[in-house]
Amino acid sequence: MRVNNIEEKSTETNEKNVKTFSVLKEQIGRIIQTIEEDRQKYESSYENRTQYITMLEFKLMERFDAESQERKDMEKRMLGAVDERFSILKNELAKESKNRNESVENFTFYLETEIPKIIDQLKNEQLEREEKDNEISKLITEEFNRSEILFNFC
Repeated sequence: MRVNNIEEKSTETNEKNVKTFSVLKEQIGRIIQTIEEDRQKYESSYENRTQYITMLEFKLMERFDAESQERKDMEKRMLGAVDERFSILKNELAKESKNRNESVENFTFYLETEIPKIIDQLKNEQLEREEKDNEISKLITEEFNRSEILFNFC
């Protein structure tokens, strides 16, 4: 009996242990399954985040490229506008320079040709006036002499 009792207790203990180990095994299985599911969710989430970051990098690079291209296009337009304005100013400056040179040439021509002519004309007029003044003076003197003779004669 005692042996039976011991055997029974041993069997009972074994059954309890088997049940306990079975429950533990089951709980460990669920924990492992939960861990595996969490790992798969994490990997899936990691993949999704990696794809999202890759997509963001791609979009960011596209935007940088687009802005870089816009800046280059703007620089080209600005350089074109500056070149065009420079060309216009250069042409205007060339016209003004040509006009100034023509004015200087005209002024020089006037100084070299026309002023001497005017001076000659003034000299001629002065000589003519002096001659006429002399003639008038002579006529006045003659007239005065005649008047004096007539006055003296009367």
